[in-house]
Amino acid sequence: MLRAAITILLAMTLAACEPADRTPGMWLSGEVETAEISDWSFSNDHMEVFLETHPWYGIPFSVTVVTATTGDK
Repeated sequence: MLRAAITILLAMTLAACEPADRTPGMWLSGEVETAEISDWSFSNDHMEVFLETHPWYGIPFSVTVVTATTGDK
């Protein structure tokens, strides 16, 4: 019984884990963008951008990317 409760709690924790500040997370909510992005100027309004990746082992994870600009770049 205890093992089942721990397993369920662990599964619920992993399912709800989104990144926060410098802490990585798992799956992100929102729309998937499949096209290549060449103009990232939309990110100028945000200090942090969350990025989800799918590595070879199949479990997606997300990281926080801090954005900055210098001059016109």
